[in-house]
This record gives sequence, structure tokens and C-alpha cells, in this order.
Amino acid sequence: MPVRNAEGEFTSVGGTLNENPVEILENRTADNKRTRLLGYFKTEATLFSDLKAVVNLSLEHNAMTGSTYKPSYAVLEGMTEHGYAQKIYGEYTTGQLEAYLNYNKIFGKHSVGATAGYSFLENIYEGFGAQRSGFETDLFGYNNLGAGYNFRLGDVYSYKGKSNLVSFFGRVNYAYDGKYMITGTVRRDGSSRFGANNKWGVFPSAAVAWKISDEDFMKSSEKWINNLKLRVSYGVTGNQDGIGEYKSLSILGVGNDSYYDPATGSWSSAYSPTQNPNPNLKWESTATTNIGVDFSLFNRITGSFEWYSKYTKDLLYTYQVPQPPYLVGTMLANVGELSNKGIELTLNANIVKKGKFTWDANLTFAKNKQIIEKLSNQVYQTDAIYSGSLHGLSGMSNQFSQIIAEGYPLGTFWGYESKGLDENGEFIFRHGRKSHRQRTTRFYFRTRNEFLLW
Repeated sequence: MPVRNAEGEFTSVGGTLNENPVEILENRTADNKRTRLLGYFKTEATLFSDLKAVVNLSLEHNAMTGSTYKPSYAVLEGMTEHGYAQKIYGEYTTGQLEAYLNYNKIFGKHSVGATAGYSFLENIYEGFGAQRSGFETDLFGYNNLGAGYNFRLGDVYSYKGKSNLVSFFGRVNYAYDGKYMITGTVRRDGSSRFGANNKWGVFPSAAVAWKISDEDFMKSSEKWINNLKLRVSYGVTGNQDGIGEYKSLSILGVGNDSYYDPATGSWSSAYSPTQNPNPNLKWESTATTNIGVDFSLFNRITGSFEWYSKYTKDLLYTYQVPQPPYLVGTMLANVGELSNKGIELTLNANIVKKGKFTWDANLTFAKNKQIIEKLSNQVYQTDAIYSGSLHGLSGMSNQFSQIIAEGYPLGTFWGYESKGLDENGEFIFRHGRKSHRQRTTRFYFRTRNEFLLW
């Protein structure tokens, strides 16, 4: 497709909302500036010969300004809005404190290590913005928003938010004779993002390892088995990302309704609930079981084999709820469950190493089976969640390319199934829709050779 048509105008992709990239570059002004400050402080103190105290402090501050102008001759917003200008400013600050004790002791064939600590993380963000459209001239650009004659609700806005994450953590390691290893950890994390009933979560883990190649019964095989280690682990992790702040609280906002104030004799905007409270909002959690074998053969081949099973529960989604008893028609809740099972194999081989010539090869094989186990319960229900919007395509309003449903993996493609063309060249579709299961299998093979001339 040419950049411009015969009349010299920028071409566009018919039936879509996609814009000509060259037109975007030439007809729009977008100037952004970011100032970033990073600070870090660390101190250590040896309390006893085997005990050390560590304190870390860090600060990150970001300030960003943005200015955008789309002239009256620009496609889409420019032409339809008769020019569009915007100015924004935002600040984001993250501060973290981490303090912990480390203990390490070796006596005979025994090795013991322990860590206990506390961390505090705070995020604060705020900003504001203004936009206006309807400009008689494009000469001002984004430097005179007041020149625009279109006034709309939401043209001026500001925001501020804050979140805290507090953690207590501990870990104990034990090893005997370098052959038997045990590790246990536990975290207790509290997040301000969750409901009053579930702000805290406890996440334990444990792992054991056995270096089989160091056993006496393996002495006869040491010429070709250089290393053989078996390891097993189980652990639970929590997730708080992706939901933002204040999602467990009742929130009021300016709606489309107005009310008459007899005291002032004027109409005013009415505030109404925009979010239902959910005091039971809690951590998403993933329990993982892993069994692995690490090996080294003939001093040339190294690799590992892994089998894992991961089960995630209390996945968050915004569900439709009845009105009444709820004041708002949607609610963020922990309902979903998801499973992943798979294997991974990695091999690294030094095929040739002779003189100045070397040849290495790496092979990786991975297979994963994912299933959405649960999306609904007795209170919050949905048959399916559609994703991959096709709304920008002509004739595809309210159509989607993927589905999230029980019994299928995430990202399953979902759409009409074509049976071919009829005598008029029109597509023939099966009745209804058909989903297509997906399993993920990855296979990589890479070689590298080097020949040194000097």
C-alpha cells in the first residue's frame, strides 16, 4: 500500500481504525520528558563471628511531562475534533526498607544457614492533565489549551494514590557432607490493596536435594557420571499485581445525574457509588511442585530435567452482580483457578574441543499443558470471558478472537469455522462457533563453533 494516493493524501487501511504510520509521524507532535532519580544505601555490621546484620534503603522517583497536539488536518482525532491538544504531568515515587540478619555456621560435616528479616515498600503516585479540542488555528499547538472551544466533562483531571507492602520473612538451610541439603522458607506479606479481612497472606516453601554422585556406591561410575543431583521442592507464592489500589473499598464518583440545590438555586453534579466494597478481596496464590535432576556426563555433557505442577487459585476478575442488593453492577472477586503441568529438558554439549577448534551445542525441550479449572462459584458466575477484541475491523463489532473458559487454556482461539466457499465465492460457516484447544510445546536447538586463527 503506498504512503500517499494519487491526490497526494495519506492513504489509510480501509475498514479499520489503524492509521498510516507516516501520517502519524508527520502530522502529530508528541513531546515527552522524564526525570528519574535512583538512590541506594546499604550498611552491614558483623555482630558476632557467624552473625551479620544488613540494612538496605532505596528510593526511586520519576517525574514525567507530556505534550501532544493533533492538528485539524490529521486523520481521526484531528479532523473529527478540529484539532486536539493535551498536557499531562505525573510523579511516581517508590521507597523501600529492608533489614535482615544472616547466620552461617560450619561444624564438621554440618553446614547451617539462617536468615530472618523485615521489609517495607511504599508506592505513591499523583498527577494531573488537561485536554481540549476545537481550535480555530493550529499555530498554538499544545501551548494554549484555552483556545479550544469544545468543553467536555473529563477534559481536566487529577489523581493520587498510595499503596504499602509489608513483609516478614525467614529461611533456614542445612547441608550434611555436601550431599544432603534441606531448605525451608516462610513469608508473611501484608498489602494495603486487599480487603480488611484478608490483607495478610502466609507463603511457605521447602526443598530437598541429594547429590547422588558423591555416594560411595557411585564410585564405579565416576568416570562417566561426573555429577548427578536429585531435587524436590514445593512452595506457595502470592501475587498482588494488576489490580491497583482501593479496589476493596466503596468509591464514589461524579455521575451523569444532577440535583437541584434550593439553597443556592442551582443545579449541581451528583456523586454516586462507582465501585462495590469487597472486604474479602485477597491474594492470588500459586502452589508449585517441582522434581528435577541435574547431571554431567563424560565431562562434556551437562543438563537438567524438570517436571512441575503449578496450581493457581483465587484469581481475580470483575464479575457482573445483581442490582440490588449491590449498588454497582460489577464486583472484583477471587474465584478463578488455573493449572499448569509440564516438563523441561536442557542439554549442553561440548562436542569437539581440539586445538583451536571448538564446537558446542545446546538443546532445550519444553512442554506445558494449561487448563482453566474454575471461573465461577455460587455467588460470582460467568460462562466465559472473551478477549482479543476485533472491534476495529469492519463488520466485527462485538466480536472477539479468543475465549477464556473452563476446560481450556488461556489464549484459546475462538471463532467461526469456515467450510469453504459457495458458488458465489462467499464463505460458508458452520453453525455456531468452535474453540480450538492449545498445548504449548517448545523445541530449540543451537550450535556454535569457533576456529581460532591466531
